[in-house]
Amino acid sequence: MTLAKNLKQQITSISQKVAKAEKIAEKQILQAVKSTETFRNQQMKNAHALLKKARALKQADLVKNAEKVKKDLEGRAVEGVSKIFAKLNLPSRKEIDRLNKKISTLQKRLDEVEKKKA
Repeated sequence: MTLAKNLKQQITSISQKVAKAEKIAEKQILQAVKSTETFRNQQMKNAHALLKKARALKQADLVKNAEKVKKDLEGRAVEGVSKIFAKLNLPSRKEIDRLNKKISTLQKRLDEVEKKKA
């Protein structure tokens, strides 16, 4: 065998081995890409689920805070109206109800007294 033929065979053999190695590397790269995409998709699903939970918690907190603020504002409004009534020397609803009750009681007693006189 001549040197040229021997070199040609070795080069062919090396080329075949390189081609095989390229195919194996290509398969491994494709497998790695596929695994990475699968992992990425799963992580995206997890992230979306966590984000959804966080939004729900945030909404619940917002509702609670809104209810607190509403109660506080209602309390302040009642307090403010009471102060205005006090400054204007106007009776509150409780005071009017109490006076109406007293008037009703006095009216009944007056009716009773009138019946006795008649």
